[in-house]
Amino acid sequence: FFRLFAPVMFFIIVLNEIRSKERVQLFLKMMVWSSIIPICFGLYQYATNTGFFRNDIMRINSLFIFPNPFAFYLSIIIFICILIATYRKKKSFYLLFALLATTCLFLTGTRTALLGFMAGTAVYLVMNKKFVLLALGSLFLLVLFIALPNVRDRFTEPLKAFVTNEKIDIKKGFGSKKNPWEQNTLQGRFGLWEKAFRSIQSNPIMGTG
Repeated sequence: FFRLFAPVMFFIIVLNEIRSKERVQLFLKMMVWSSIIPICFGLYQYATNTGFFRNDIMRINSLFIFPNPFAFYLSIIIFICILIATYRKKKSFYLLFALLATTCLFLTGTRTALLGFMAGTAVYLVMNKKFVLLALGSLFLLVLFIALPNVRDRFTEPLKAFVTNEKIDIKKGFGSKKNPWEQNTLQGRFGLWEKAFRSIQSNPIMGTG
């Protein structure tokens, strides 16, 4: 109940309290400053090798239970930093903070969040004709990809699904050392989708659940 109720209350509070440009700026700055602790702890996880492990790849999750929610949270924070830096004269802090948050985003190993963030940020910078920021950001992402082997392995993992062409046995489940899900998450998703299509074909009207 709380997970459904909390976003509604957050929306109501924002709608009623943020009614001026000054309030909007204060709210955005509060979001950025409140993310300092999660970002610092995420970097600490990487430095001490104490993050979330799967397939011998370490992914940081900071104060979140799983890397993916942390990654989507970071995507919002980074975009806010870019937004503030675009319209402020003193932008060095927010640009530096955006670089730190982007590093953490890479270290989460969440491919969908990173791709969505890159696409959205690229569109925003192009629309506002910030080509220098776009070039510098692209260069920074390339350096991160080359310099961090764990991140590189995580983002090249989907290629194994096409190279090996290995079929997934859904019945094996999770937790086994021989479980192909633990070898490649994309292969596991293909197996789930294939099983779902077969279930639809066998029960197209009434379903199975």
